[in-house]
Amino acid sequence: MFKDANKPISLKGLEDSSFVDVVVTGIEADKAWSISDCNGLVFLGKTVQSSTTNDAQQPPTWENSFLKGCSNLEGTTIELSWNPAKDNVGIEKYIVVGYLNSEKNN
Repeated sequence: MFKDANKPISLKGLEDSSFVDVVVTGIEADKAWSISDCNGLVFLGKTVQSSTTNDAQQPPTWENSFLKGCSNLEGTTIELSWNPAKDNVGIEKYIVVGYLNSEKNN
């Protein structure tokens, strides 16, 4: 895939996806991608690489167990606490996804 761009390729909320031989012209390599809220991305072949794509390929890690605890399990609310995550550039935010009866519940 070739793209002549004057603005970056924008990815948001994408998971477990691969990009093979993505070549971008008309924009600097370090500005070719805008990636946020993504997980499990892989960039292969001739795909333009940058600090953004390198960061997107490295998932966060936790030194200890992820979930520290939960409380207030009565009624319609729950309070969660977790250990801070770390990655190669820092964690900007967390996205919490809930499931009810095995179905995603936003």
